[in-house]
Amino acid sequence: MRALAAPFFWLLLSAIVLLAIGGPRVFSPEPVAAPAQKAPKAAPAAMDLRAFLERGPACFTWNEMAGETPVEHYGGLIFVLRGEKIYSSAWYSKAKYARAWPLVSGIGTIDGETLFIAYRNAMGDPNHEFYHAACLFTFDPVTHAFHCEYMQKAEPNGPRVPGMARGAYVEHPGADFQMYLSAILMKADSPPVVAAEHPCPVLSHNQGKPEHALIYEEKEYRFCCKACMEVFQTRPEVFARRDEK
Repeated sequence: MRALAAPFFWLLLSAIVLLAIGGPRVFSPEPVAAPAQKAPKAAPAAMDLRAFLERGPACFTWNEMAGETPVEHYGGLIFVLRGEKIYSSAWYSKAKYARAWPLVSGIGTIDGETLFIAYRNAMGDPNHEFYHAACLFTFDPVTHAFHCEYMQKAEPNGPRVPGMARGAYVEHPGADFQMYLSAILMKADSPPVVAAEHPCPVLSHNQGKPEHALIYEEKEYRFCCKACMEVFQTRPEVFARRDEK
């Protein structure tokens, strides 16, 4: 009996010594640390429209809409801010019309989160000389996506009809934008081409017409189309001729 007790005694004594000097904790394992949680991504910051456009040319894709339904008519669009004027070009990638829809260029104004721009045919195509539209763009300050409402005249004696489009900002425009981007920058940074007589105050390379005229600060202004007259009326001080007595 004494022979059996001796090993048990030494085993018990060893266990006590190990516990005393911080040996293995057989019955109290270390708690497992919880995996580190990733910090949530910061929400994109809002930026007002002028600050956004002051960063440089802004490129967009657009899609014509019928209510909430996209129409098979879409393309690209560029805005360039110069002082108080907005220069723009728009073109189609796919047209819903039987004949090609023209490249259009426009000039307009900025007011808060909106742009008001008059567009005309930019290609000198006599089949499209009559084309013009007045477009009101409203922008989301976070995504910079736009909603556009416009009045468009697509035939010489046709009516002005309303329409709607939506646009998505293209942060890294590809080669399909480069030709249009070069052309609109050249236009924005060059002296305006002025018609010989009664130039339109908005699109100065077009002749103003007596049927599209108004008086501002005791001066008569003739416009090439009703769209330009409407753009002028949004901020007349931007387009008024200050060099005339």
